Amino acid sequence: MGSSNLSVAMMCVTGLALVHISLAQNSPQDYLNAHNAARNQVGVGPLVWDNTVAAYAQDYAKQRMGDCSLTHSNGPYGENLFWGSGAEFTATQAVNSWVNEKQDYDYNTNTCAAGKQCGHYTQVVWGNSTRLGCARVKCDSGAIFITCNYDPPGNYVGSRFSDVIPPLLSAPAPGINEGLGPKVPRKKAHFPLVIIGVSIPGILIFMAAVVLLFYLYRRKSNNKTTITKDVETFLKNNGSLGPKRYKYSELKKMTNSFRDEVGHGGFGCVFKGRLPDGRLVAVKVLSESKGNGQDFINEVASIGKTYHVNVVSLLGFCFEGSKRALIYEYMPNGSLDRYIYGEKPRNMNPLGWDKLYKIALEIARGLEYLHVRCSMRILHLDIKPHNILLDENFCPKISDFGLAKLCPTKESTISTLTPRGTIGYTAPEVHCRNFGGVSYKSDVYSYGMMVLEMVGGRRNIDAEAQTSQLYFPQWIYKCLNQQGSDIRVEGLAKGAEEEMARKMSLVGLWCIQMSPADRPSMSQVVEMFQGSNEDVPMPPNPFPPPPR
Repeated sequence: MGSSNLSVAMMCVTGLALVHISLAQNSPQDYLNAHNAARNQVGVGPLVWDNTVAAYAQDYAKQRMGDCSLTHSNGPYGENLFWGSGAEFTATQAVNSWVNEKQDYDYNTNTCAAGKQCGHYTQVVWGNSTRLGCARVKCDSGAIFITCNYDPPGNYVGSRFSDVIPPLLSAPAPGINEGLGPKVPRKKAHFPLVIIGVSIPGILIFMAAVVLLFYLYRRKSNNKTTITKDVETFLKNNGSLGPKRYKYSELKKMTNSFRDEVGHGGFGCVFKGRLPDGRLVAVKVLSESKGNGQDFINEVASIGKTYHVNVVSLLGFCFEGSKRALIYEYMPNGSLDRYIYGEKPRNMNPLGWDKLYKIALEIARGLEYLHVRCSMRILHLDIKPHNILLDENFCPKISDFGLAKLCPTKESTISTLTPRGTIGYTAPEVHCRNFGGVSYKSDVYSYGMMVLEMVGGRRNIDAEAQTSQLYFPQWIYKCLNQQGSDIRVEGLAKGAEEEMARKMSLVGLWCIQMSPADRPSMSQVVEMFQGSNEDVPMPPNPFPPPPR
């Protein structure tokens, strides 16, 4: 990316311009003061500091010191992130950058201005959030990384931040003189007035509570009905899709009452099964408590009509009330991550460098198909080793399209209200729009991170590695950029293996360029792999030093 864009990218603060440097420090009280000042403006109660939440924030901030990446921890708390370079940014500046999103938020319509982000602001002032914990670290690059966590979480654009459940008032406490001193006779005429004065507020509060609970129950019930109608409408309008619809009773039969579990995660569980024609299948039963039906629609819509050797085949689905499941071809060798993060030395890896190189190329072909060869461009938005499955011949297939987005091939970017993807693989523009819009180039970035992990045989961030190798992409770039330097990767032999590792590293580094415009398309990636080593030049440094 050019130097003119570099300063903008490095000054990114979750999509906002930086505020002026102030004299504020970084104590818990500074974080609280900045948050509670914003909350007071909209009539929301103050936050209190919570050491448990703060410890979580501190632990995650330390994990980000190697790359200073604006990627969310996906933990149990709400979360706002700040990253700034070129100055000693403070707690107050970080919070003020989030609060500045207020100008793009319309309270009356519960919406955010087109192309803007408001979720950081609504989290700061979210009424249900009562506990706060924050942390600030200086990254290896010299930039400042600040994270704040909120309990309970919020930042739901589309709901007013003051729409919170009010606490039920308790009955009035006895008077302080009641039962003390001499009893004063009361006139009978006053007694019924006292009873009425106490009972009417109590009855009204009780009735309000009953009405509120009934309203919440009806809203939850209506939401379920709406979700069911939305999914059924989608299935009806797309009746020509290839996958067959199965009854839940048929799922139980093909999985032997869900006896053989082969995987699980936040989405639900995966069971091994067999179709009536004898084919082995993987049945992914989606959790009833997760999502609003969109993940289910995403999967059916995105891969229901895709046919490519490197994209997993969706053979069927089930949608029956709250029961949702997806039926895929069975991949006996599991996911790619089990072969590249293993404890065995690389020279004992059953894949070997020839197979790794071929897998990297075939995944690139699968992504190229999704990006340019489908009638609607499909953005996967969660490319990582865990989502690459291997068949009996170790042929890779891209899977898990729950976060996928479809867009016309002529459109260069898409609109996303919330960050998508997995920490360590998501592109900078997913979290910070100063880098550009979310597009197919976001998949390219994730692919590049995955290829570098294939080369290193480890996760890109490894706390147990030597300090110089803590962040593998940065280390491998320095290694390649030094004239005559060898790639010192475990189990790597001289000659052809080293050349394959070198090309995979160069391709990966091109793919993780900070600016989407500097990254190749997946068609260009395929060309790089198929061409000679001399055809892949040394890429620019994806980790430029902060401006001085």
